[in-house]
Amino acid sequence: PYCVAGGRLLLSISTIKQVLYWGHQHGRIRTLPNLKVALPPLPHAKVDPFTIDEARKLFDHAFEWRPMLMFAVYTGMRQGEICAAKWANLDAERQTYTVRENLNRRNEYAATKTGDSGTVEVPQILLDALDDQLRAVAEWELAADEWRGDGLIFPNRRHGGPNDHTVLIRAFKRACDTAGLRRRPFHHLRHTCASLLLDQGENILTVQEQLRHSKPSITLDTYSHMMPSRRKEALQRLAESVGA
Repeated sequence: PYCVAGGRLLLSISTIKQVLYWGHQHGRIRTLPNLKVALPPLPHAKVDPFTIDEARKLFDHAFEWRPMLMFAVYTGMRQGEICAAKWANLDAERQTYTVRENLNRRNEYAATKTGDSGTVEVPQILLDALDDQLRAVAEWELAADEWRGDGLIFPNRRHGGPNDHTVLIRAFKRACDTAGLRRRPFHHLRHTCASLLLDQGENILTVQEQLRHSKPSITLDTYSHMMPSRRKEALQRLAESVGA
């Protein structure tokens, strides 16, 4: 609704400007008024992450897409980055994944949103799920008539090329429906990563590093309302430390 209203607002302002300029050029208006208009800021999109119990249900009902959804939640990576994720960028020994590229909406490999590579942590439980995924990919390759061999972690099972964004979205929606969970946008799996880290008491810098935000202020601006207040406990610990 806001976007529609915003579009109408921009159209109205543009039309008014054209009328005023025309009137000024033809001598109907002697002095042009100040035509600079400050538009209201766009509101932040509502962050609606999954709880721990919801995340578990989601994984349990994702079936063959379980490793992909676990990858989304644990790494906090964006949808296009998951579509473009490759085995070569996974370091199982160090338990990290280096994000190097993104799959855009034209199904082309491109630079990441920020244009920089970044490393995220990969817990052992996700590595175990990726072992299952590796075996599944090997089976798909053997069964395929032709296989592109892009080295993708989550390839299209018919040809080995990348899955487009809609494939991941449909799989995610099916998992939500099967688990009896409210549907959210796929991007909210990234929000879930941040939310669950904050819920367990991790600091904002840890969340920033995992989500690869360029500045802590971006993370704080997005998730500060989700951070539980621990002021009373903090002051009690301070009082016990300092004493009278």
